[in-house]
Amino acid sequence: MRTKICSYAVISAMVGLFSSTLVASVSAAPNQVTLKPLTAGYQIDLRSQPRQTLTFPVVSGNELTINVHSASDALTLKLRLPNGTVVDKQNASQSGVSFEVFNPTTAEEEIFVSPTAMQLIKVQNPSPGSYELQAEGAVTTIVPVQVTTVGSGLRTGIIIGKGEFEVTLGQKVTIAVVVFEQSRPLTNATVQGKVFRIVNDSLVEEVSLSFVDNGQGSDARANDGLYSVSYEPAQTGGYLITANLQGTNSQGLPFEANEGGRLVVNLPDIKLNGVFHDQGVDEDGDGYFDLVKFLFEADGPRGEGTYHMHLYLQASNGNKVDAVGRVSDPVAPLSVNFPAKELKELGTDGPYRLTFVNLAHDERYLNYLENLGDSKAYRLETMERENTLLRPLNADRGVDVDGDGLFDWLEVIFGVDVLISGYYGISATLDLPNQPRNTDLDNTGLTSVYLPRGNHNITLAFSGEKIGRSGQNGPYVLNGVLVYPRFQTRASAWAKQLGTTQPYSYSQFVGSGPGDPKTLLGRLLKQLDALNLNRGLKNSLRVKLLGTQAALEKDKTSADHKIRAFVNEVVAQREKTIPPAEADLLINGGMILVGLLSP
Repeated sequence: MRTKICSYAVISAMVGLFSSTLVASVSAAPNQVTLKPLTAGYQIDLRSQPRQTLTFPVVSGNELTINVHSASDALTLKLRLPNGTVVDKQNASQSGVSFEVFNPTTAEEEIFVSPTAMQLIKVQNPSPGSYELQAEGAVTTIVPVQVTTVGSGLRTGIIIGKGEFEVTLGQKVTIAVVVFEQSRPLTNATVQGKVFRIVNDSLVEEVSLSFVDNGQGSDARANDGLYSVSYEPAQTGGYLITANLQGTNSQGLPFEANEGGRLVVNLPDIKLNGVFHDQGVDEDGDGYFDLVKFLFEADGPRGEGTYHMHLYLQASNGNKVDAVGRVSDPVAPLSVNFPAKELKELGTDGPYRLTFVNLAHDERYLNYLENLGDSKAYRLETMERENTLLRPLNADRGVDVDGDGLFDWLEVIFGVDVLISGYYGISATLDLPNQPRNTDLDNTGLTSVYLPRGNHNITLAFSGEKIGRSGQNGPYVLNGVLVYPRFQTRASAWAKQLGTTQPYSYSQFVGSGPGDPKTLLGRLLKQLDALNLNRGLKNSLRVKLLGTQAALEKDKTSADHKIRAFVNEVVAQREKTIPPAEADLLINGGMILVGLLSP
């Protein structure tokens, strides 16, 4: 029997299709199936008569909801209760009944037959028995009606196939309708169904179905509350499956319910079988992988069009990346490429776990697989990178060229890693942290230095005099580092900041002025300790410097006398036991202290 009937939306509203759920197994327990409260679908045909009635049974429950898919100003509704009382909008509250109007949003208009409004009648704590809905108005269409009873203990659901609403032509589909009262299967129901093929916005009836719960045929187990039937679609396309349930509950009260679901039938196509291969690809021959290609095997006939794949990888640290592959060439392998840049975002070496991949043909979903296995043990250092990389500042030191205890230069050391051998220019600036632009302490560079392929430590020297004159303490920041090739290639690298130095004091550098007495005494002691002098003389001079240091906090006059005594002794021993150059170094430092301590 193939009869063209009303629209897909009308039947969908009647059977409550939009609240049904597809699940995984026809032998599943009720807690594995999404069940809904008792819902029955009906229709009121007003095409020939402006006034019609609809009678339906209701078992006891917490709330009865009647959804009438028609605008309120076009249709007048009344409800006759089991005790004979007729309720309308005017007297509804006296009987615990409410009349409401639901106005759908634009997004919801696709679901409901009426794009303007839907009337809702609600009955609190409904009495069991026969209810009669009376409809009258200037409506000349078929009006869908849904009746839902919440709290009755009865729940229903539908299972189509294995939870995938798409099947292949020639494949039988098992359909099961689930009926439970509380946690117990209800075994006395009669379940009849129909299969409609969706043609544009209309439905063509294909076949009627009789569901059984006797453990025979497609029914896995008798009296388990799952009423089953097997169906094999005859052609590709979309289908709507409906089921009507009738029976009595444990108290002998009659009930009626409807279920429904969709089914799509396609031609045979390929499916992933879980076999994959991966390989690193060096596209430019520089010895680094530009990408990692994952190739997948599939079973079945491959058709024309574009195949889409979505692959997820997970690293040992838990980080994840994903990529999409598209293949239109019918002979090209199914593949997904991960650029080296994306793999580096994982932050650790491989192997990487293939946690999920799915396959689609044009807009048609085919299948998916989880936890396929691990890739090869790729190392991030083998992935494509920039031709020139800058490594952070790894060392710094002050350099005292003339041994006066002050740094003439501040050397900083950082790394440069180049893929292309050649001559490079290097420049950088030294600055204070968190300072505005154009406040550099110094800038320097190397005009041309040969760097073979590999890692190199680069040393740049900044003027100690400029640092000393700045009057600013460290730490100092290595800013604006630029490495550029002195040949024709794209191998430049620039870093806004490569790190900070130790917390130097500006007074440690030349050009900082006389400085404070404590610092100068410290330098004199270091200079004295470095000289190769007679032990007795060195101890004598050291005692005078330590005495000066001790007197600084209490009596500057006493400190002045002690440092003068130090200078006089050095002058007396100049050319005798102290070489002139070394003596002059000590004398100059001592006289600076005299100038600072004199009144």
